Amino acid sequence: MEKICYLILMSSGLDSTAALINLINKLINDKSLENSCLFPTYIWWRKIFINVLQKEYDNCLKILDYLNNKYVKYKINLMPLKKIEIPLLFYEEIREDFKKIGRKNYWAHFRNTFFILSSLHYLLNYLNLKEIKDFHKIVIVTGFVGHEVDENKTFIQNMGKLLNDSIIDEDGTKNPYIIDYVKDFEFYCPYILNKDIKSRSLQYLDLKNFGCWDILEFTWSCWRRDKIPCYDCSGCETRSSKYKGFKKTDKELKDPFFKFREKKRVLSK
Repeated sequence: MEKICYLILMSSGLDSTAALINLINKLINDKSLENSCLFPTYIWWRKIFINVLQKEYDNCLKILDYLNNKYVKYKINLMPLKKIEIPLLFYEEIREDFKKIGRKNYWAHFRNTFFILSSLHYLLNYLNLKEIKDFHKIVIVTGFVGHEVDENKTFIQNMGKLLNDSIIDEDGTKNPYIIDYVKDFEFYCPYILNKDIKSRSLQYLDLKNFGCWDILEFTWSCWRRDKIPCYDCSGCETRSSKYKGFKKTDKELKDPFFKFREKKRVLSK
């Protein structure tokens, strides 16, 4: 049977967490866990809000511990989390190059593409050539590509060429990108994350149906704070819109992320 390498892009948010749980249950149902290897990664990339990065990273570790315990009898081949630290100067340099491409909504495309390329670069350097060849294909598991999956694959390939001589290795030296393997990857993104509230609530429904509702305790979506959500950033707003759609069908279940609303009111008095 074909061996598949799943590159898991984690953020500790609802999107990436639900996508990973969806994948695990799919592999269990398809009876293909034995031939699957899951490599979780976290991109440490921001120049501000360092506390938020630490919160997200710590929560990613908790999420993986939860999943290893939850699915222990299935013996998932889930590798330890890899924190990929991006040098700030390199990040800014590539961001400026990206602006020149002239894409609309360049920030979202830049972030998504940069994360995927950085994770791919780690994976291709972590595995030796023989191990890479043992895998029939690489599948990128993500919660933030959404309905732009097909468009992003071509876009990422083009960005891979742009970054061919610019990827920096962990020791700070430039390491040529292995472009041959960028051509042969697929996406696994089970949710179409458009503006429709009903479609956004599917992640909550999956967590309920898979018996993983309590994993929400370890997720984080705020981009500005690490203790009490700001409820103003796009991360908080997006999660709120998904939850509104879910509450219409299952009012008795509460997302623990929103327990902080009470604390916010107290602090504002």
